[in-house]
This record gives sequence, C-alpha cells and structure tokens, in this order.
Amino acid sequence: MYRANDPLHTLLHTRNNHTRADIYTDLALLRYMTVVQPLAASLSYGANVSSFVEPLNSASLLPQFFSSLLFPAYPPAHASRFFNAPFWYLPTGGAYPVLQKNARVKVLVNLSQQRAVIYQNNVAIYTMVISSGMDNTTPRGDFRIGERDLHFYNPRERMGANYWVAFKGTTYLFHSVPTTSREGSYIAHEAEKLGVPASHGCIRLSVADAQWFYRNIPRNTAVHIS
Repeated sequence: MYRANDPLHTLLHTRNNHTRADIYTDLALLRYMTVVQPLAASLSYGANVSSFVEPLNSASLLPQFFSSLLFPAYPPAHASRFFNAPFWYLPTGGAYPVLQKNARVKVLVNLSQQRAVIYQNNVAIYTMVISSGMDNTTPRGDFRIGERDLHFYNPRERMGANYWVAFKGTTYLFHSVPTTSREGSYIAHEAEKLGVPASHGCIRLSVADAQWFYRNIPRNTAVHIS
C-alpha cells in the first residue's frame, strides 16, 4: 500500500486526462523526487553531479524519454546548479506559491520589463519572466482569463506551444516557449529568447511557469497589460 506522501501515489491520484507531454513531465517529477533529489541532497550544496545526469536534449525535451525523466516540472529555484536544464525550462521566480481558495487573484503584465506578476489579495506573490509580442503586437488593456488547453500548433507559423491559457478570445494567449508540431518538442533557439519580445502577440512563459499558470490561474482572473 502506498503511503499518503508517496510520490507515485500522489501522481496517480492527481493526474488524469493528460497528454503524453504531461505524463512525461510528471514522470520527470517522479524521477526527481525519488532518485535525483536524494542524490543532490547527499552532496554539498552546489556540487557538480553532471557525471550522474545525462545532458538535456533541449531541441526535443519531453519526447526524449530517458532525458526527460531527469528534469521535473517544478524543480527548486537552485535546480540549474545541479542539472543541465536551460533557463526557459525552469521556474523563473523561485518556489511557486499556493493560491488560497476564493482569493482575489490578478495578473499584471509589464511589457517594458518583460515580467508578469501574480497578485493574491493585492499582494504580489510571484513574478515570471515573459516574452511578449514583437513590434508591440501584444494588446494593452484589461482582459479576463478564458479558455485553456494543453497544446496548439499553428501551421502558418510552424510553431505551437504547450499549456495555453487565453486572455483575449482565443487569439491572444499565455503559453510555454514554442514547440514544433509534436507537443513537448521545444524549439531551443526560440525558447532562448525568453525575456525579450519574441512572439507574434502572445505571452510566452518558461515551461514550468506555463504549466503552473495553466493549472492554477482561475478562469475569469483579471489581467492588466501595460
């Protein structure tokens, strides 16, 4: 029988109707919790464990099963010191907050600073690095969070993304750094632009930030972009 705090028990009882990319991400979390994290904890802080960890294939992250197992969806803020994981894959604001039930949540996007700030009850609780639209193509104003889904692909732009959350119709979205037509297969040279305007109007987030946003920001949450 699994213990209540057993990682596999937690994953099996909190995940359903997820895509292949989401399953691989959760398997990465399981591998981190049960194998890699204890190894890192046994070494001195900042130790180099590269000899234990396969290099990341950033051009095709999640579909590369064995590589992806080593990288959790929610690594700690110092994970890049232990793992060969790129900036655009990790949380960009440290440890994620827990949103209170029935709290007043809003998202403020600062285009000049390329940051999105999550507020709970008028207190800033998390700041994400973003990439907004090139040539001022991200709309400014007040919006509301709407539809969401796990993946989309735009054949005209030859790019897609994971964990999209709409804020203006279904045209303007928060989403992960770009993917190819295969969900989870990230385009490294585009992902590396995170922090500067690079999209066609949507707001790009790191992989971990996009997944947290998708899972936690409620429908009808206020969004202000300036």
